[in-house]
Amino acid sequence: MTDETYDVVIIGAGVAGAAAAYELRDLNVAVVERESFLGGRTYSEQFGEVLWANYGAGYFSSDKGTILSLGDKVDVPFIPFDDTALAGDFVPEGYDKQDIAEIRQVKRRLAKEQSNLRDPASPELDQVTFEAWLGPVRPNVRQYFQYWCSIMSCPMEELSLYGTLLMSGSNRTTAFSDEPVTYDPRGNLVVKGGNGLIAQHLLQASKADVFTNTQVQSVTGTPIDGYLIEAEAETGPVALRAQRVIVTTPTPIVLDILKDLPDWKTAALSSIEYGRIIGMPVVVGSATFNGTPFRPTADYRPDAVYCETEFMLRSPTDLDKDGAYFVSQVHDQSSRVLWDDDDATLRAGVHAAFTAKFPELSDRIMHIGVHRWPYAVAKYTRGRMAATPDLCRPVGGISFAGDYTDVTHTDGAAKSGLRAANEVRAALKEASMI
Repeated sequence: MTDETYDVVIIGAGVAGAAAAYELRDLNVAVVERESFLGGRTYSEQFGEVLWANYGAGYFSSDKGTILSLGDKVDVPFIPFDDTALAGDFVPEGYDKQDIAEIRQVKRRLAKEQSNLRDPASPELDQVTFEAWLGPVRPNVRQYFQYWCSIMSCPMEELSLYGTLLMSGSNRTTAFSDEPVTYDPRGNLVVKGGNGLIAQHLLQASKADVFTNTQVQSVTGTPIDGYLIEAEAETGPVALRAQRVIVTTPTPIVLDILKDLPDWKTAALSSIEYGRIIGMPVVVGSATFNGTPFRPTADYRPDAVYCETEFMLRSPTDLDKDGAYFVSQVHDQSSRVLWDDDDATLRAGVHAAFTAKFPELSDRIMHIGVHRWPYAVAKYTRGRMAATPDLCRPVGGISFAGDYTDVTHTDGAAKSGLRAANEVRAALKEASMI
């Protein structure tokens, strides 16, 4: 238990919560996190002095100026990341010239839509699914775009046209090609030591009191009387008091801890649907690795997909000199096939897929991680953009942040945290509390 009253309590220590805490670093702030780690979906793990593995967000493209700027402010060690393996027309085997021609035709149609700037909440963008917009196409073309949609957000029959435009251009901060986009001159970046270091550095710089392994049970109170945040930690009950609260958790958790929300807020939060991801990074030692290599201890599903990007992305380290980690993730529909399998089964499947592609690295595999993200991607389903104003709107002295209120990625999360922090600061100033 604690009797201290804070200016602000932030629920969630992911990118949004860490950005908010940093922005409010001149105030008395507490951050409550249910996991044992900081960083949310940027969770990473280090292996010695050189190697690391990211379980969620793999890298930061050069258009993500907010998260990169925050990282620079707290001296995060960014290094260049090459994603050219995923660039251009990646077409699976078995596609003929007609398939490829039609795929490129669809991409030209998308580019034309992107040149026509419109309100994201307009019905022709927000209420039309990509499947309806696409219309009849060749089977392989449908398969191609179904994979493309699923790995980025959700199946094409669920994905809005606006969501499709947002993820189909050269950046993912704006859907339209005629909006100015600033690109970092350093190119795409990754954090040396793991992307989770961004949240860790921000929280350290914020000087906030951080409570990990602490699950918030409820938030009650008013802006006049203040708020009581009741939680359960490994050591027992925790009770925090605050003048204002920022909630940065996924919407199902928001609805679980805030019981008395007005109907309009409940409806907006309930409209958000999430795609799942399972992160299963493969850590490979250097050419002189002489430890005991990882060996599977279980069977696996021979027909399941264990890495949707075919291990094309890895850390920008010298593979023979230092070793590397290879990105392995399955998204949404593919992850649902594997979701209830135990970790040993997942590791066995990843091991089989990896060694089939890189048999020469079999004896250098040090570790295969597993982390399930049940609320990994806030989907761009129909109506999401129309709901955005209500998703962002505070309720009393409680503000809301998270990438479901902005663009669904780390930059959107960071921007949402800064927005909520500035909203709280203005409210406290108006109430003459600071």
